[in-house]
Amino acid sequence: MSEIPVDLDFTFTNPLTEGQEAGKMKILQDVLSILGIVAEVDEDQDAILDLETAVRDAVTSGEAPLEWFFDENATKEIIQNRRKEKADNAEMLKAQQAMELAKTGKDIMS
Repeated sequence: MSEIPVDLDFTFTNPLTEGQEAGKMKILQDVLSILGIVAEVDEDQDAILDLETAVRDAVTSGEAPLEWFFDENATKEIIQNRRKEKADNAEMLKAQQAMELAKTGKDIMS
């Protein structure tokens, strides 16, 4: 008789751990609020928070299924692509502005 491989996930919860996990979102909200206030004085203070880890921990500690979330590697790739796109767009905007300035200069000289 052949065995059929089966993947099983066991999750054990109790009221204490459920309360601790649910509290992570509130803690994240409090931390972000504090950092928002501090940023008005020193914008570099947000560097103390690993925002990606904090958000992932807070949102996955609730009842949202893990299937809703990309894994860490996919998340990093998405972020890198977005940053590259923003940088490319900024470079294109600079080039357009330079061309407009050059054109304006030619118009003035005419």
